[in-house]
Order: sequence, then structure tokens, then C-alpha cells
Amino acid sequence: MTDKSYLYDVVAGSYDGYIYGMSALIENNSDSPNTYKSTLVQQFVERAHSTHIKVLSSSWPQLATAGIDDVINLYNLETLREVGTLHQHLSKIQHMQFLPSSHLISLSEDGDLIVWDTHSWRPIRTLALGEKGKSFTYFSVHPSEKLLFAISPSDSILALCDLRTARCAYSMKLKDRPVEIECSPCGDMYALVHSNTLSLYGMHSMDAVCSLHLRDNVEINCVMFLSKNMLAFGGEIDFIKIVTIDKFVTNESEFEAHENRVKSLKGTLPFLFSSSTDGKVKVWYLKDATRIDLQLIGEINLGVRLTSLTVSCISEFISNDTDRDELQAISYEDKFKKMALYYKRKNYKTRNRTGVCAVTSSNYTVC
Repeated sequence: MTDKSYLYDVVAGSYDGYIYGMSALIENNSDSPNTYKSTLVQQFVERAHSTHIKVLSSSWPQLATAGIDDVINLYNLETLREVGTLHQHLSKIQHMQFLPSSHLISLSEDGDLIVWDTHSWRPIRTLALGEKGKSFTYFSVHPSEKLLFAISPSDSILALCDLRTARCAYSMKLKDRPVEIECSPCGDMYALVHSNTLSLYGMHSMDAVCSLHLRDNVEINCVMFLSKNMLAFGGEIDFIKIVTIDKFVTNESEFEAHENRVKSLKGTLPFLFSSSTDGKVKVWYLKDATRIDLQLIGEINLGVRLTSLTVSCISEFISNDTDRDELQAISYEDKFKKMALYYKRKNYKTRNRTGVCAVTSSNYTVC
């Protein structure tokens, strides 16, 4: 019998400008077959900005943070050190996203999009989304990395940008004020949030194929695609709603997730990470995607008001019966070493750390 374990880096931002780094080790639960358990351990606390953390984005081992100013701070999650800052923007940073092709895209309030090379951290492309005076707050990149969707809540505009030519190819006026937009992993649809409504659109259609709401029509704070036909969203209520889509026919399920409003959702199947304004970060396991059975497998209480969350998977670890018995007998910190040794023994490409807080820096308060 083989077991599979996962190692994640989780970083949460707070209203007081601090970032909280955690490691999440997800293992098979020996007490209950075909289920998982997660151990969340806080690694570091860092004062990243003087104001609240507005947006976080990570692609292990890189982490980018932004407050309500024009500065982007960069960190290395492997060495636990600050890398530097980016000062190219002239107004407040609104959103950031790492791409698999070793690039970071950042958006400022004045509509300037900058594509950064994550090796040299030089801006390689700059794009102005609209006319001067229009404020853009959010974007989502198509999985092909050729197109980018951006929204302007103040002007109710949806802009489509061609990243190959660095030009805004198309823009349209929306009926309602947009808040957030997310493209599906397969790129055939996107979700657009209007306050208390989440609308799904096909890439070749201008009309919404369906509209979704939370209980009591409360405002929606976050949405993410778990797979090509499944998405999760939460808002000003303590519930998370998960929706499966089959040819635009939806199946909805609600789960009581937090005691306060849900602020952020991150992850991919079968795991979902959620954070709330009460300071709790929780890990969920989607046991059966067909029946939408969501199980809580781990949580941590940071005791602060959280604003944002980012999650990156470091590695997957497959162990046999002998390895499983050894892992259960050693401490949590040593499990990281065990996983790293496994990868070296199997000649896998590894990006694993050698232990929790193995490398410290004066820039961090290490837990």
C-alpha cells in the first residue's frame, strides 16, 4: 500500500501590514481510510508594509506582496529572506499574478500593467489598459497566457488585452459594477462577480449562461476555480458554496466554513484553503467531487484580522508502508527532511526545504 503526502507553503496577509508564513503538511489519515489530515505550523512573521496587505501572490519559492501603495516587496520562501522591492508603478497596486512561464504581472490603480521577468526582476513589457483617469482593480490571465481580462469597477468596464502585442484589444461596458474576474483552468469560461452575484460566461458569448448567489444575497468576497468544471466562492457570510458545472447546468452545495465572513479561497483539487477575518486559516479535503463532500482536515488560528491568502505546493511525497511508519514516529519538522531525502534517493527534481525554519534571517521573526 502506498500513501501520498503533500507539502504546501501558505502565506496570509493582515490589516496591520504583517505577513504570516505557514507550512501545511497533508498526509493520509491512518484513523480513517481514504481521508487526509493536515498539520499547519507557523514559520515566520514579517512586517511587509506600513498599511494593510492588499494582495499576495506566490510561485514557490517566490512571494510578492503589496499594500495600499505603489511598492511590491519580494521574498524567498525557501531561504526565508527578503529579496528586494519593485518601484516601477506610480499608483496603488491592485492585483498581482505569477505565471507558469516565469513571469509576474502586476496592475496598478491607474491601469498600468507590468510584466516582470522573475529571474532578473526587470520589467519586460508595460501596457496601459485604458484612458487616463480610469481605475482598474483586478485581472485574470487566460491559461494560454496570451490574453488577459481586466475590470474597472468605477467605470463598469471589462477590458481584453493581448499580452503578445501588449495592447488592449477590446473593451466593453457592463450593466453592473464588476468586482472580481476569474478564468477557468481550461479557458473555456470565466466567472465575473458583481457585488452579490456571480455570473458565468462562455468565452464566445456576451451573455451570462447562469448566475449564482450566496445565502441571503450577501456580497461575494472571493471566487476560484477548483477544476475546469468546479468553482468555490465565499463572502460576507460564514458559508462556502461549491458549484459543479456540466454544460452550464449547475449543482450547488453549501458548507458552514467559518464563524466570520470568508475572505480568501485558494488551492486546487482535492484541497481547498480558506481564510476568515477572525484570523483562522483552514484546510479542506474534497473527498468526492461528484457528491461535493467537503471535509475539514486542519486549521490554525493566527489571532489577527486577515485580508489575503496565497498558497503554493512545494512537493508531493509518495511513501510505502515502511516510510509511513517512520513518518508517524518522527517529529513534524523532521518530516520535511524525510521528504527531501526521498526525492534525492529517487533522483526526482526537488525544491524541498531541509526543515522548518532551517534558515533564518534578521528580516524575519521566526516562529
